[in-house]
Amino acid sequence: MNVTVENIFDKAQLSTLSHNKLLQRLVDLHEKSNPQEFQKRFVLCLKYAIANGEKGPAVRILDFVSKFCGKLEGSKTLNGKVNKQNDDNDDKKDDDEEEEEENEDEEPMNPFVSDLLKELLKVHGCKSSSSRMRICYCIKRILQCLGPEASIDSDICEEIYAAMLERLKDRSPSVRAQAVTALERLQDPSDPDCPVVKAFLFHMSMDPSAEVRRAVLLCLGRSKYSLPYIRNRIQDVKDSVRKQAYVSLSKVTIRSHSIKNRELILSQGLKDRNDSVRDSVEKVLLPNWFENCQGNFVDFLHSLDVENSEIAEKAIKVIFRQQSKEKLIKNLDLDSEKLIPSEMLTIELSFVWRCLAEFLQSEEDGQWELILPELSLFCEYVKRNLDRLKEINKLEKLEPWDHTPNDFIILQLLQLMKVFDLGDEAGREKLKQLLIDMLMSSDTRLKLIPTIIDVLVKVVPDVAARLQLIAETISEIHDPLVEDVEDIPADQKRELDYKLAQLRLQRNILEEDLEKAVEEKRYLAAEDLKNDLAKITEELQLLSVSSGSKESLVKHQKDDPGIISKCLTIVFEMMQSPTVKELNPQLRSLLDNFVKNSLKIEHAVVQVIALQCLAVFSLLDESIAKEVIVIFCLYLGSTCDEIAQVAVKGIFDLLLKYGLKTFAIREEDGDILDVTATPRKKLKKNLMRKSTFIIEESDDNESDDDESEAETASNKNDSKEIETKEYHLLALLTKHLDSAEGQMLCFVVQGLCKLLLAMRISSPKLLSRLILLWYNPVYEDDAHLHQILGQFFKIYATSCPVSQETLEQCFVPTINTVLNAPASSPLYQVDVDTVAKFLLDLTKSGVNRYSAEVNIHNNLALQVCNEALKENYGPNEHEWINLLCLMELVLDDDLKKNLQKMADKIKRNCPDRASIRAIQKFQNILKGKPDRRHRGSESTTGEVTASENMDLTQTDSRLSAKRGSSFLGSDGGSTGSEASFNRNKALRTGSSSMIPSSSELIGVIPETSESDSDSVFE
Repeated sequence: MNVTVENIFDKAQLSTLSHNKLLQRLVDLHEKSNPQEFQKRFVLCLKYAIANGEKGPAVRILDFVSKFCGKLEGSKTLNGKVNKQNDDNDDKKDDDEEEEEENEDEEPMNPFVSDLLKELLKVHGCKSSSSRMRICYCIKRILQCLGPEASIDSDICEEIYAAMLERLKDRSPSVRAQAVTALERLQDPSDPDCPVVKAFLFHMSMDPSAEVRRAVLLCLGRSKYSLPYIRNRIQDVKDSVRKQAYVSLSKVTIRSHSIKNRELILSQGLKDRNDSVRDSVEKVLLPNWFENCQGNFVDFLHSLDVENSEIAEKAIKVIFRQQSKEKLIKNLDLDSEKLIPSEMLTIELSFVWRCLAEFLQSEEDGQWELILPELSLFCEYVKRNLDRLKEINKLEKLEPWDHTPNDFIILQLLQLMKVFDLGDEAGREKLKQLLIDMLMSSDTRLKLIPTIIDVLVKVVPDVAARLQLIAETISEIHDPLVEDVEDIPADQKRELDYKLAQLRLQRNILEEDLEKAVEEKRYLAAEDLKNDLAKITEELQLLSVSSGSKESLVKHQKDDPGIISKCLTIVFEMMQSPTVKELNPQLRSLLDNFVKNSLKIEHAVVQVIALQCLAVFSLLDESIAKEVIVIFCLYLGSTCDEIAQVAVKGIFDLLLKYGLKTFAIREEDGDILDVTATPRKKLKKNLMRKSTFIIEESDDNESDDDESEAETASNKNDSKEIETKEYHLLALLTKHLDSAEGQMLCFVVQGLCKLLLAMRISSPKLLSRLILLWYNPVYEDDAHLHQILGQFFKIYATSCPVSQETLEQCFVPTINTVLNAPASSPLYQVDVDTVAKFLLDLTKSGVNRYSAEVNIHNNLALQVCNEALKENYGPNEHEWINLLCLMELVLDDDLKKNLQKMADKIKRNCPDRASIRAIQKFQNILKGKPDRRHRGSESTTGEVTASENMDLTQTDSRLSAKRGSSFLGSDGGSTGSEASFNRNKALRTGSSSMIPSSSELIGVIPETSESDSDSVFE
């Protein structure tokens, strides 16, 4: 029998094709043999395969064993089903007999399978990690092959529970992953206190191994308790985990998620940087969710709240690509005129109509014309809907900046106009008139104006004609012609009435005389009477007109904030058009007579739009920019966040466009950015003047002249006086790095980063401030800010020509700031070595493409040695010495000699043994004999490496070593990147919605040079 079992196992390891035939032989052998002897030989062969087998043959044997167990258990289950069916057909059994037979049906587990599982569980903690993995795999496969209706003895179940939960703590990721799969059938997803579910949720969120996290996602039962944990994995650092998370979410109906979570899932998935992840969303998740809505586009969009959705358009166009065009057109349900009846037009249906038209137009096969009517007919259709929605909106008293659901329908119809072919002259004229009427209508909301202007740009391509048309429209909205009625005084009115009565009497007499003369045939007399009657009638008409009220048409200026904001929005959108490249006299008049005067209206919405208009005007004219930047500075301290944010954006736009010299701002560093050097009260006082630090202005006010003369008299050195004023603007901006919060802080940081990247400024102190901001624990939870700074440091170090020099100059001040931070400062918690390694990583040779051959670490080594000598038994001397061992040096004879001399001096002044060991380690590096524990090595090119390679994109490097900790300290098999999984999971480089584009950050920034044109955050 021994030979027979071994032969079967030997053949089973060769190929899975013979398994079915071998299984039958093994079953026959099991029935004929002694159970104890058979099991002994069987377990012996299995253990040999687990301990010594190669990967492929061992897996085939384990699969063969699990199939054999399933076959034994399956035959028992099948017999039980047949017996139960026969018993159910007997109607004469009483209740007691039925209960007894039901209990008899619950047969115990097959003894062979039960004993085999016990044998495996005895050795699950063996030394070999590969053996532990195969044991877990074998248990998983046996449980899978037992069938869906199989039952397990409670004692075996408890043993599997305990053993596999213990293996979940194994140091080998592959063992933990197999333990997860072994526990799959033992979980209770509906019970939040289930030990297996708790372990799964913990490992899915915290395990450093992507293999384990993916295995949990694959095996975890989906319930209301586990869904939040699964959703969190869509932001995992590993592509395979994110892909499996989306596959798991696709198996849950769309109604199981809130609208916010649906938006998050689709937004992250459709914008994911990995192609396979996006494919899983487009080909698995979206089709399943669409089927949950019975394949109805309206229901699907309703589940996304399309009116407020940012991803609905992309999602629905993905679904369009998976449907036939004929079916899409048929489902739109248009009438004979290719229109949707007004009473059936909803938010979702109008959105589908517009998206489908754009989708078909992008296909360029002409089918988009099948869902569009004639342009003239469509204009009438839009006008009817406007009138219908006006009646609805009259019931609600809303401001022009408010938004209603009906506005969304009109917005979709307006965007649909962009798809039309404007070759029809009559239709184009109707469309132009419709757009003008909508601009002039008091019912048009501000949200519709950008789309109206976009369509108008297409309808009227000539820039001059379009600007003239829009300017006239703004004039009619803001200064409409109205009838001015002037009443006549009472005395004058009585005189006119008396004259009118006399003339009417004379007219009556002449009419009677004329009638008599005609009867008597006195024609000559009748002719004279007729002439007299005509004169009196004319005089009577003149007096009748003059006796009434005097009416005239005059312009009436409207100062209502709603009207002003509407006109300013039209101006702003008009100037945003790329076809407007210069200011003509008409635009300058609009700026001087309307836009600037609008700032006097104390209304937040009006002032925000007015500042935006000033910004776009100033980007087209340098002289206007010099005036406008003063206004922006004054509004920078506004209590309204929106106004202050627009002012910050405008300032950075102008600085990037024209540079600091245009506004007489110094580019040199000095103490420019040392905000603490200038008291805030003095800074505020200087800013509220006519600011000579920005532009040179003529005399505008006598008091200002007197004040300026007094200041000049108190300081004879004019150049020094100018220098003290020139830095106020940059000091004011950098002050927000300490005082601003939230979006305002992000705007300031983005602007300063762009100035550094565009080389408008080259400031080591500013760069040091940004580095300290990156490590400041106060902003540790601000993921948006960290994404901005993370991308900036990466691009700045690799692509900016002056970055290496600037980083070199900021190295020592930054380290000193951290070392000397008081205990009350948040920087006190920052680890110095972490900051130093980050800066040294940014300054490695070859990082910057413009200075690949320059070695900054050589200069930094000299600076660090000088700082260590300055300490001279100081508290920070040991920290500076440790930094020497982190540098990558390219040594020549002179540098090596200088460093050796300085190292000898430092060694004589070392305060403790740890410092002595550190300096000795550095001396060995200089001699070309690195310490055995040292990770670096001396390259053949003469480069001495003293630190590990660090990844520039590793975003969790900003975290202090005091605060960071890996999930599984005993897991020797996890890599460094995996161990930091929990810390950098929310800061994935290239995450879909976290990194804004350049235009989103600081508005429209024009190109100034080759360095400016590169987007900071692309």
